[in-house]
Amino acid sequence: MENSFSQIPNSEMPPKSPKASEELHETSNIVEQIFLVSSKDVPCNRTSVLFSGDVITPEGYFTLDGLEYLLFERSQMKEFPPDRICPKTSPLTDPAFQLDPMVYLFESFRRSFDFTNSKCQTTVEVANYCQIQIFKQASLCLLLDTEMEMDNCALSLLNILLNCTHVHSDPDNAVAIDNFLAGILSVSDAESCTTSLRPMMKGLLAKLKELEADRSPPVVSTDPLQNLVSRLSAQNKPPGPGKGARLLFQTDRDGITNACTLLAKYPVTAKLLLEFSYPEEGPHREVGWRYEDGVLGRLLIPSPLLPLLPYQISYMESTSGGRSWVGEFFTDQSPIKASVDADKNTIWRASLTFEISFPNVYSIHIARCTTIVIDRLFSFSLQLTTEIDSRLTVLFKNFLRSGKQDDSVKASLFEWFGACLHANRKRKQLANTIGNADPNNQEVRQLASDGFLNNLASLTVYLCGPLLSYQAASPGALNQPKSPLAMVKPEFVVSNKAHKILPELSEETRLSRQHKISKEDTGKDENFPLLTDLFFVAHTALRLAFPTLLALHMETNRQLNQWEQEAVMRSSNGDASAFLAGSFFGGTSADPEEQMIQYCLRERTSRFLEQTAVLGCPSRLHAYLAFISTTCRLLADLVTQNPQALSYLPEFLVDNIVEVVGYLRRMNDDFLESHEAADVALESLLEFSIVFMHHPFALANPHLRARLAEILEALIPFRDDEEWNSRPSGSNLFTASGLRFIRREQLMQSESAVRLKEVIASLITAFVAIELNPGSEAASVTLGSNAPAIAQQEAVQTATVSFEEKFHYRRPMYACLRFWYGKPEYDSQFRQLEDAAIAHIDDARPPLLLQFLSLLINDATFLLDEAISFLAQLKVRERARESQGGRFTNRDEESMFQHMSRLARYHISLGLDNISALRRVVSLCPRVVTHQILVDRITCMLNYFLAHLVGPKSRELIVRDKSSYGFKPELFVEEICRVYVSLGLDNSESTEGRNSTISAFLRAVVSDGRSYSPELLDQALGVLRRVSVDPELVKLFSKVAEALKVG
Repeated sequence: MENSFSQIPNSEMPPKSPKASEELHETSNIVEQIFLVSSKDVPCNRTSVLFSGDVITPEGYFTLDGLEYLLFERSQMKEFPPDRICPKTSPLTDPAFQLDPMVYLFESFRRSFDFTNSKCQTTVEVANYCQIQIFKQASLCLLLDTEMEMDNCALSLLNILLNCTHVHSDPDNAVAIDNFLAGILSVSDAESCTTSLRPMMKGLLAKLKELEADRSPPVVSTDPLQNLVSRLSAQNKPPGPGKGARLLFQTDRDGITNACTLLAKYPVTAKLLLEFSYPEEGPHREVGWRYEDGVLGRLLIPSPLLPLLPYQISYMESTSGGRSWVGEFFTDQSPIKASVDADKNTIWRASLTFEISFPNVYSIHIARCTTIVIDRLFSFSLQLTTEIDSRLTVLFKNFLRSGKQDDSVKASLFEWFGACLHANRKRKQLANTIGNADPNNQEVRQLASDGFLNNLASLTVYLCGPLLSYQAASPGALNQPKSPLAMVKPEFVVSNKAHKILPELSEETRLSRQHKISKEDTGKDENFPLLTDLFFVAHTALRLAFPTLLALHMETNRQLNQWEQEAVMRSSNGDASAFLAGSFFGGTSADPEEQMIQYCLRERTSRFLEQTAVLGCPSRLHAYLAFISTTCRLLADLVTQNPQALSYLPEFLVDNIVEVVGYLRRMNDDFLESHEAADVALESLLEFSIVFMHHPFALANPHLRARLAEILEALIPFRDDEEWNSRPSGSNLFTASGLRFIRREQLMQSESAVRLKEVIASLITAFVAIELNPGSEAASVTLGSNAPAIAQQEAVQTATVSFEEKFHYRRPMYACLRFWYGKPEYDSQFRQLEDAAIAHIDDARPPLLLQFLSLLINDATFLLDEAISFLAQLKVRERARESQGGRFTNRDEESMFQHMSRLARYHISLGLDNISALRRVVSLCPRVVTHQILVDRITCMLNYFLAHLVGPKSRELIVRDKSSYGFKPELFVEEICRVYVSLGLDNSESTEGRNSTISAFLRAVVSDGRSYSPELLDQALGVLRRVSVDPELVKLFSKVAEALKVG
C-alpha cells in the first residue's frame, strides 16, 4: 500500500548533541519493540519485524512526531509486501504481521507494559505517549468503519474483549483489555464513541443468542402422529429464549457476563448495554418476556426452573422422543435412586424440605434417595446460582457507579427496571390463580419466566447491600443520620420520580388510611437517595417473583399428590409402594395409562426439586430475610415516630414480609437457626408483627394483620407440641425433634423484646378482626381500657372471610397461644384483659376478650359439628367401599371419598386446635366465661359434644380406620373434660370470686335440657379412666361429676 505520508520532506536539521542522539536512539528502540517495526531493511536480532523506513529521520530513527503516521499506515495495511518483511523468511503468522488492526493495536498496547513499569522516567513517558497514539488509532479505526458502514473493527474489539474476560483467561488479560477500552474512551467524545461501539453491542447480543442454538440437526419424521406432537409442542412452548439459553452451567455466558461487567464501568458503554436491553419501541415494551431477550435479560434468565407445562403435551412429546421436560440437574435418571441407608440430615442440608402434606409413601421413597446424588445435584445447582448472583451483582453495581459519573446511566437503568416490572405487573395475580390458570392464556404467556424474575428479584435485593446489614435493622436506626435506613424515604411513592420508574406504585393500596395525602405532597420533583430507589424496586420485584414461585411450588406438590392417588387407584391392593417403585427406580409398565402415571410422577418430581432448589438457595434466603428484617424495622419505627408516613407506603411491603417468613416457617424452618441467618436481626420481625397486629391504624387490611401471626409462629421456639399435630406415622422426615430454637429462645427472653408485653392483646385483636362483618356494632370494639391511649381510639377493622381462609389465619395463632400458655408473664396479660372485660362487659361495644371467647365457642361448635357429620357420612361410604373390594370401582366415587376424608381430617385437626385454645383461655379467664352472657353457650357446647363422644351417639362415629382421618376421640374427651375441671372446681390460688363462677357453671351445665343427662358425666368418666394417662385429671373430673350430682 502506498504511504500517503511518504512524501513528507525531511527538513534540514542541525547536528544533534550526543545526549540527544542517545535519547533519539532509545525512543526509536522503544517504538520498534512496542510496534514490531524496524527502521532498517536488514536482518536484526529481533525476529519478525516489519520494515517501515518511510517515516524515519535522516539518521534512521523513529520519532514520536511520526508515530501517528506510522500507526495509521500500519493499521490500514491489507497485505505485506515481501520487501518489508524482515527477515525475509519470517512466517506471516508472527505477531508483527497481524492484519487485524484492533488485534495489532491491542497487542502493541500489551507490549508497552514492559516500558511503563520502567524506573527510567524518559522510558515511561515514551511508552505513555505510544499508548495514547494506540488509543487514538483504535478510535479512528472504529470511526472509519462506522463511516464506511462496516463493523469489522467493532467485532474484532468484541472478540478481544470476550477472549480476555473468559473464565479461563489469565486475569492479566482482563486488566489489559480494561485499560485498553478505557484508553479508547478517554481520547474520544461520548457521541462518536457511542456511534462507533454500537456494532460491538449488537455483536454482543448476537453472541448471547448463539448460546441457545441447538447444534443437533433437526430430525425429519415420516410419522404423522409425531409431526402432530411436534407442532403441538411448538405451540405450547413458552415464548422467549429457549432452554439452552437458560442453562446455569454455561462458561461462555460467564465470560460474556464478565465482559459486560467491564463495559458497565464506563458511562458510554453502560448506556449502550442498556440500549440493547430494551425491547423495540412500541407494543413490544408492554410484553414481559421481551425483556428476557435483550443483553441484560439474557444474563438474567439462567435458572434450573423449567415451566410447568400441561402434562398431556409433555407426555405426548416424551413418547415420541422429545426431551423438553428433562431439566439441567433433575432428569429422568435422577434424583430418584434406591438407597435404604440415605442420610436424611444430608438431604435436609441440601434443602430438600417436603413438609406440606406430602404423600406418605412418596415421602418414604424420597427419604430413600441416593444421598450422594441428591446432595451433589443440589450443591452444584446452589453453587452455580450463587455464582451467577454474585456476577450479576458486580455487573449492576458497576452500572450504579457509572450512574455517579453520568446521571443518565442511572436514570436509564432504573427505567429499565421499572419498564420490565411494569410489563410483568400481572404476575402479582398469578399467586392466587395459578392452580386454575389456563396454560394457553395469552396474557400469562406474555409474561417473563419464573427464573428470570426470581433472578431479578434477588439481584435488586442484593443491590440494597447497606440495608442488609444487622445495623440497618437495629433499634433506633431510623433516627441515625448515617444509617442506611434513614436513606429510605416513604414520600418517594408519590413523587414524579416514582411515577417514571414504577407507574403503579402510587396507585397501590396503602398501609394506613389514617392520613390523607395532600396534593402538595404528590408529584414533587425531588432528589431521593439511591437506596430509596433500590428499596422500592426490590420490593416490587420480590412481590412479582417470590409469591408466584411459592404458589407454583404448592401447585406442583398438589399435582404430585394427585398422581400418587392415581397410582393408589391403579395398584391391585390399594398400596402404591410397588407402583411408585416402578416409577422411581426406572421400571416401566406395558399399560399406557400406567406409563403415563409413572412419567407424570417423574416429571413433576423434577419440577418440584427445581423449585425447591431455587426457593431454598441459602444465599438468597439470607438476603431476603435481612431485607425484610430492615423493612420491619422501618415500619415499626414509623408507627411511633412518623405514623403519617405509613399512608405513603404500599401494602405489598407487608405481603413480602409475610410471604418470605411464611415460606421459612412451612418449608425451611431451621433456616433461622442456621449460620447463614446468624447476622440477621430477628427482633425487628417480632416487634413489627406485634405492633401491626395490635394497631389497626398502622395496617388497615385485617387480612394482612391476621397473616402477621405467621411471623410470630415462625419466631416462637416451639413446634407441634400437641399430639394431633405431629406427623402421620410412617413419615418421619424433618420432624420437630430435628429443629433447633437457640436463637428464638434467646429472642423470647431478651430485654429488647419489650413488645411481648402486649402480644396477647395483639393476637386477639387480629383474631377478632378476621371474623366480624365490617360496619356492625361488634366490629367497632376498642382494645380495652388497659391498652395504650393511642389504641383506645382505634376501632378493630374487620373482614368477612371464607371458612378455609379464616382457619388458615388462625392456626398460627393457636400455636402461639399454646407456646405462651402457662408462662406467668403471658398469663397475666390474659388476666388483665379479663379485668377490662368484666369492667366493660355491659358496654355498647363488647370488650375484646368477650368477642374472642365468643368466636372460639362458635368455631368449636362449627368445627366439631362438621367433623361429626363427615365421620357419619364416611362410615356409610366405607361400607359401600368395602362391598366393592376395599376401593370404589368408579373413579369419581373414589375421588369423592378421598376428598371427604381430607375434609374430615382437616375439620378434626382444626377442631382439636380450637377446643385446646378454648380450654387454655377458659382456665385463665373463668369470670368472663361464666358470665351470664357466655356461660349457657359454652356449657351447651360442652354437653353436646360430650354426648356425641361418650354417649350412645358415639357409635355413629365408629369408622374403619380412625387414624386415616386423624380422629382420636380420646383427645377430644380429655380436652373437654379439662374445661369442665377448669370451670367446675376451684383450682386457683386465689378464691376471690371463684365460688360464684363455679356455681354459675355447674348450674348452667345441669340446666341444659338438650344434651345433659345425669349419667353423661359418668359415661365420660368411664371413658376418661380408659384413655387418659393423667390420673390427676381423672380424679379432678370425678369431683366435678360428684359436684353436679350434689347440685
